[in-house]
Amino acid sequence: MLPEADRAAFEAEVRRTPAQDLHRLLARRSLPAEAEREDDAIVARRQVGDFTGCVPQDGDEHHEGVA
Repeated sequence: MLPEADRAAFEAEVRRTPAQDLHRLLARRSLPAEAEREDDAIVARRQVGDFTGCVPQDGDEHHEGVA
């Protein structure tokens, strides 16, 4: 399903990826480009302390910035 232009790069990436990490590579490559941009935006917000939309995993809903 990959365009011919992308196939060689993908195959090279698969060859140099350790077997235990192939699932990550395949998951990342299966997402559309806009999903990666969305993830980058979320990470950027977290890095400046904006935790809007986060769900605390420790059960303490009083963390600053969590909504």
